[in-house]
Amino acid sequence: MNILENVELICLCIIISSFAQHGFTIIELGVRSVVSPLSSWELEVWSLISSEEIGSGSVKQTLLFLLNVFTNITKCMLFDLSHRTLARQGTCLSRPQFGVFYRHAVPMGTTAKEEMNKFWDKNNKLNRPMSPHITIYQWSVPMMMSITHRGTGVGLSGGISAFALLALVLPDSYPYYLDLIHSLSIGPALLGLAKFGIAFPLSYHTLNGIRHLFWDSGKGFTLPEVYRSGYVVIALSILTSIAAIAYM
Repeated sequence: MNILENVELICLCIIISSFAQHGFTIIELGVRSVVSPLSSWELEVWSLISSEEIGSGSVKQTLLFLLNVFTNITKCMLFDLSHRTLARQGTCLSRPQFGVFYRHAVPMGTTAKEEMNKFWDKNNKLNRPMSPHITIYQWSVPMMMSITHRGTGVGLSGGISAFALLALVLPDSYPYYLDLIHSLSIGPALLGLAKFGIAFPLSYHTLNGIRHLFWDSGKGFTLPEVYRSGYVVIALSILTSIAAIAYM
């Protein structure tokens, strides 16, 4: 078998697989032709398959035959589908119960932009919040803790990355810059606040992460348990941060 016949055979396999995607087989059509009348496109397929042309001649002739079958199938299916759709729409619109939907349908001359403007104007007149917006939600402890958990995670990852980068590019060592900060005499209050800003994200993100790991076991999801565990995490985070400041 030469290269051309190999290519033709591959094309033949592709077309056969396309028939399988249409959802019919030769056996199915044969059985259905006996049990119940076939539709227009099914009759077209059955007449083509029943002819003696299939399988005769070379691979190229068979390929051309299947291409012809595939083209006729597509045309017949589209024709049959369009007629069924038009018939169904005509039946629905002729029924009394569908007249309500027809009378209240949007006029064809109305554009989508005009309808959208009417929708927003109506919401403005009724003083409705423009969703999606964070102000339409009532703030709660789980909501604030979830946002804080993500914020502390971003801050910790960014701070550690910046510290590592500065350690690589700055000319002096870490003790030099630590002594430089102590020599600034910024005051105990501001220094304690800076230490708390470093200690709290670490302690909160760690403790709340343990809380999330406990949730992975499938427990603690009732509303009282969520609030209770949230208050515990907040209290422990503040206490451990103060202890870390006192130690430093």
